[in-house]
Amino acid sequence: MAFSIVTLKAFGDFVIACHSARAARMQSPVAIHHPAVIAGEYMRPLAAALGVESEVAFIGSKQWTDVPAVFDVRKRGIIPALHSLIELRAILKKFPQDREFVFDNAGIREFFLCPHRKLHHIPKASGNIYLGYQQFFQSAPKPASHPFSFTSVKKVILIPGSRVASKVIPKSVIDTIHHILAERGHSLTVVTLEGESIDFSKGIHSVCIPRTFDNLIATIRASDWMIAADSLPSHIGEYFQIPQFIFTPHTINFMLPQSVHESGAWAMFNDSQKLAHWLDAHP
Repeated sequence: MAFSIVTLKAFGDFVIACHSARAARMQSPVAIHHPAVIAGEYMRPLAAALGVESEVAFIGSKQWTDVPAVFDVRKRGIIPALHSLIELRAILKKFPQDREFVFDNAGIREFFLCPHRKLHHIPKASGNIYLGYQQFFQSAPKPASHPFSFTSVKKVILIPGSRVASKVIPKSVIDTIHHILAERGHSLTVVTLEGESIDFSKGIHSVCIPRTFDNLIATIRASDWMIAADSLPSHIGEYFQIPQFIFTPHTINFMLPQSVHESGAWAMFNDSQKLAHWLDAHP
C-alpha cells in the first residue's frame, strides 16, 4: 500500500501537503505512512523555493500556470472545467493502481477524477487540517515547541497581503497592530510584494520585495515573529517554524497553521485588540 497526497488547488494547500508529508516521513517508522506528493506543474517554483522539488511528482504541462479549471469553476467557467476534468483524469490514471490518493476533501469531483481508485480525505473532526493529516498517517505527535516569549523577539514583520482580496488585512487593523507593538516597545516592518496596493498609514516602516517565492521565503525566515493574513505566508511560516499571529475576516480554525490553532494566536479583523491580550499572556 502506498499513499500520495494530491494537491491541485492554492499555493497554501501545497505547503500544507508538503509539511504533512515531511512530518509523516520524519515521525513514522512505518514505510506505508511515508506519502508522496502529487501537484500541478504550476507549483514547481514554490517547491524549488521550499527545497522539496525532488520529492514532488508534478503533473500537467508548463502551460499550467494556475489552479486547474475543474478546481476553479466559478471563476473559469463550466466548459474549461470539463476540459480540465478530462485532462486531469487521464493524467492521474497513469499512476500505479495500488497507489491510494489522499485529498484534503474527497467529494464528487475527486471521485470523477479518480474512478476505480481508493480515495481518502482528511477528517474534519480533527479540528485542524495539520492535525488531520497527522491522524490519517498515524504520525507521532509533533515534538513540543518552546513556549513563545515576546521579550525574545527582535524582528517583527507584518505581511498583510493575500491573493484573495477579502483576506487582505485592512488599514485600520494594520494601524492597530502598529500601535499595540509600539506600546510594548517593538517596531514593525510591513512587507508588501511588488505590484500589491495595500494601504497603511504614513510613518509605518515598510519594505516592498520582488514577487518571487525565494524572496518571500527568505524574508519570512529572517524574522523572529510574523503577523500575517490568512494566506500563503502563514503556511510558509509554519513550514519553517516561525512563530506567528494570524488576522482573518472570519473563523478559520480548520485551515489555520497548527501552531496558531493550538496557541490561539489569531484574531478576526473586528477583534484586533485580541493581539494585545495574547501578547500580554506571552510576556
